[in-house]
Amino acid sequence: MKIVAFALAFMAGLWIAAPQAAAQQDADPVASCRAAHGADAAARITCLEAAIARMQGRVTEAEQHAAEAQQQVAQAEQRAESGRPAWSLPGFRARQDAEAGPQEARVQLVRIRYGRDGYGFFTTSEGQVWRETVAAPARRHLDTDQTYEAVIRSGMLGYRMHVDGIRWEYKVEPLN
Repeated sequence: MKIVAFALAFMAGLWIAAPQAAAQQDADPVASCRAAHGADAAARITCLEAAIARMQGRVTEAEQHAAEAQQQVAQAEQRAESGRPAWSLPGFRARQDAEAGPQEARVQLVRIRYGRDGYGFFTTSEGQVWRETVAAPARRHLDTDQTYEAVIRSGMLGYRMHVDGIRWEYKVEPLN
């Protein structure tokens, strides 16, 4: 009976002392890195650098990646909770445009006409119709009897059309 009581008391002592030993080992990052990576010098150095960064209050690269991953998971959960498709959430179009970067297309303008309000309508050889979003001054209107070569670029603020040989930027939007 005394042996059983002694064994129980010994186990209780180990049970109480184990977390304290682990906390003490975590308090000394050098000892914990040596214990974890005794033979691998490169891993031990990486562990020590991360411990120094944590002690100085800096965020390590791995912790930063983990935080970014948590943010992405939180955003995905928010999308799932809202029940809305991703394209309808705020900021989706801006992120998509930033990822895609500016795009440009070389086109031939075969038909040009202007409305009474001064806005131009430009038809390309492929049949795409573009409309000016900001009316150009009358002196910048293109001749409606000619065909022109142009470059249409997309950016964060919409589409811009640059006609070869003309020093003006036409702000346009696609109609079809």
